[in-house]
Amino acid sequence: MNRIRSFLSRRGFDLLIVAAALLSAVEIAVQRHSKEAPTTTPWFTVPVVTAAVLLLLGRRRFPFAAPAGFWIAGGALSFVDGRLVVLPSGLFVAGMAASLLLGNAASIVPRLFPGARPEEFIASQTTAVMQDQMSFLIKSFFFFLIGLMFPTNPRLIIMGAVAVAFLFIFRIPAVMLVLRGRGFAPKERRLVDVSIPRGLAAGVLATLPLQYGIAGMENLAPALFALIVFSILAFAIGYYIVNRMEEPGVARAYGVDAGSNQGRGTDSYRDDPNEPTPGEPRR
Repeated sequence: MNRIRSFLSRRGFDLLIVAAALLSAVEIAVQRHSKEAPTTTPWFTVPVVTAAVLLLLGRRRFPFAAPAGFWIAGGALSFVDGRLVVLPSGLFVAGMAASLLLGNAASIVPRLFPGARPEEFIASQTTAVMQDQMSFLIKSFFFFLIGLMFPTNPRLIIMGAVAVAFLFIFRIPAVMLVLRGRGFAPKERRLVDVSIPRGLAAGVLATLPLQYGIAGMENLAPALFALIVFSILAFAIGYYIVNRMEEPGVARAYGVDAGSNQGRGTDSYRDDPNEPTPGEPRR
């Protein structure tokens, strides 16, 4: 039993990578006649997808290059055949594993490989700049996609606004229940209140029913993109209002009542800067 446990601790992740590669290859081969199948021949798609996933096996020797190479290979394959990278579920699992290795390498790699130095995987200034540039590109594409999918039908726009209003109304009591007795300041609780769900995930998932040919789903994605737009606007406005709120305890901490100038804790709140504090000798 100890030998099996030791083997799984050392090679368990490798077995999962091999399983994801085999799953991707079998899925492409079995679904080659379906509507969503890649248009290129299986003699090409099966080997290249398997090889792309198996690149992750090189993570022991190349902790950064192996998962990064997987994403580079995936991007290259998407130019060859766009359906090739979205059909196999094994590629999705491998992509999550590669992202996990890249984003949490400092804490994960030493656990997988005893003796590895975590400081070698801490993000540098160059990595931070690269991440900022990638985030800007992704956000730009996100808003470009919102512009393409935003509805022109007033009914769908109103549906999106009403849905956001319901999300906000029901979020307030939910936040009150979750944060009760947690020690959050009133301003922090208001910030959690206005942080309603928003993002691209809902819009991407809304396109799946239409992609699979489910009847009556033509207006689902535009309505959800309207919801995304209004949720972003609601969060932006709410964050601006909450950020301008004055924390009641801050003024008391400096010996000043909110809205008055009665404190005498510091020179900035004295009526006369030359007036000494109690116990201070006059100049």
